[in-house]
Amino acid sequence: FWLKPLPSGDVCSARWVGGCQMRPAKSVADYLFTAIVPCFIGQLILAVPAHGLVDCSGATSCAERRRDECNPLGFVPDACGDCLLGFFGGGGPTNAYCLSNRSCAALYPGMEECPLPGAEGVYARPQLPLVLPFGQCICDSGDGLRWPTAPGSCAHVIMAAEGSGYYSLERCSSTTCEPETCTLLTSWAPISDSAALRFDCRQTGSDAAILVDDCAAVVGRTPDSAFCGHPGLVDSTLQIAAEYVLRCELAPRCPANVMLDNLEQTCCLGTEQSFLPDGTQAPGFCYTPPISGSLIGRPVLVEILSARGFFDADAELQGNSDPYCQGGLLGKSATQFTTRVVDDSQEPLFNAEYIMADGPEANDVFEFRCWDRDFGIVDNLLGEALAPAALWAENGFDGELRLNQTRGTEAFLRIRISLVGASDPNDCAVRTLAPGWQGCACLAPTGFPRDGRVCTAACTLPDCGTDGSRIPPTPEEWRTSAIPVTYYGQARSVRVSRALRNAPVALATLASGVATFATLFCRP
Repeated sequence: FWLKPLPSGDVCSARWVGGCQMRPAKSVADYLFTAIVPCFIGQLILAVPAHGLVDCSGATSCAERRRDECNPLGFVPDACGDCLLGFFGGGGPTNAYCLSNRSCAALYPGMEECPLPGAEGVYARPQLPLVLPFGQCICDSGDGLRWPTAPGSCAHVIMAAEGSGYYSLERCSSTTCEPETCTLLTSWAPISDSAALRFDCRQTGSDAAILVDDCAAVVGRTPDSAFCGHPGLVDSTLQIAAEYVLRCELAPRCPANVMLDNLEQTCCLGTEQSFLPDGTQAPGFCYTPPISGSLIGRPVLVEILSARGFFDADAELQGNSDPYCQGGLLGKSATQFTTRVVDDSQEPLFNAEYIMADGPEANDVFEFRCWDRDFGIVDNLLGEALAPAALWAENGFDGELRLNQTRGTEAFLRIRISLVGASDPNDCAVRTLAPGWQGCACLAPTGFPRDGRVCTAACTLPDCGTDGSRIPPTPEEWRTSAIPVTYYGQARSVRVSRALRNAPVALATLASGVATFATLFCRP
């Protein structure tokens, strides 16, 4: 049976009347004692004088707190009820906020702080945390790749003791996080006074830990597979990746045009002897088609690369300027980003970048300002420049902007505004070797493997099986024609013959070098 609210106007239709909420009933008896009887009692209670009810007139927005409304038949005035279905928090009556079903904790191994990248940011490699979706038991497999400071351990974040409303982070020795195998690392009190739901970063032994209401603040734009800790392992969650629960498995076998004895070249360029089903030459596994066209409304990469010609704002202190720059869209503070400070330089290299996920509009103008950092006083403006849409809207911009407000000097700022993914297709970064694994891990500009672009050529990891027999097969969309056996033989023989031809020359050079060394340093 499914219990349904009664028609509007009936005393039993209110959510707070015992048992009248929508939920499955196990039996007729369950229906009777959880719906009919409570509703009958509720009618009797409503018949008592009004001064016997709890005052809910001053209750805060319970929906904002993700809780049931204040119960006039309860015992605490102006207090919300239990968390709504799918949210996490202590039981009512209380006005504490409940966490969303996308909440999680993050453990930063060996760190003293919690460097959250935000929803649009990307981690630096040493900062990757162990991500713990609420209520999920997450484990390190024993190799320390995911939790270097606690290899083989598991952890989870759960509600603390019944009724306390606290959130507990626990370390466990069992892979299912059974309560008797877990010890408390830290806990966080529920939040009642702020919808921001910001929890403190806590030190837990040699690690740092934080609790967030949305895992996006922890994961950001970092590729899911990066959290597996090994370039040969990929996240297999596919469409359910929104759960933020990693399922790390060995990357599929590389296509035929990737050669084990020449990975660096064939991962990027492929070979001339391997073809696609339509007969065209197969591109390299890491090849990325260039992206071009209008930047309006599309994800844009903004880079502040370098500057030259800054005036010396610190001349009186017998030093050079300590410049940094800011960039973004004029009048849109959410798009602003800041470079690092380059100490004592009038021609600094910044190499700072920012991904504008929503993309600029047709009438947007980019603004750039550079400053000299000063301690204790206001920073000095070194120059500023604008980049209107006519400069970058169609195919982006890569060049120098002449700065204004430079106190009479000629100063320039080099910037690049381009579509995300519009880099030169000939620029190929790939990692081909890791413990127990060889293959192609095609790298994004962030240094992390690109999603869907990791393959295995050979491995000795436990999941590989004997002689690689358990390597997942090559996906159909990756397949290329096999390379002729004669090509392997010819390429190998050419390298060997060249090595043999050069061997006497190399030996003679080595002998000459030894003789020279003896003449110079071994005299009696």
